[in-house]
Amino acid sequence: MNDDFEKKLIALTGALRRPDPTAAWKGDILARARSEAQAIPFKRMLPPRVLMFAWAAAWAAIVLLSIATPRNLEQRPASDFAASGANQKQEAASGVTASTDLTASTATLIAFDRQYNLNGGLQ
Repeated sequence: MNDDFEKKLIALTGALRRPDPTAAWKGDILARARSEAQAIPFKRMLPPRVLMFAWAAAWAAIVLLSIATPRNLEQRPASDFAASGANQKQEAASGVTASTDLTASTATLIAFDRQYNLNGGLQ
């Protein structure tokens, strides 16, 4: 009995030949999605152009200054370094505190900073 009903139902629906509404639904859904997508403003993720030009100018200045800066190409031999170290030791042993060399080593600066902090720093 159920098989007869199904056969009649298939025969009736096949004979009607009505259009499939799925295509219209798809078109309507796509049209709504496109109109919604056009209504959403596009947000730019890059920094402002003025900032980008400022960065470019800064980097160009850095490169130009690095190229234009003269470099000391003279290399002191290792014997000069050893002699200057020996001179500093002799000056320290003789009690001479004034040094003709104006550059201080990193270790000396750290020692001065440590002693300054131990003495109380700025009060």
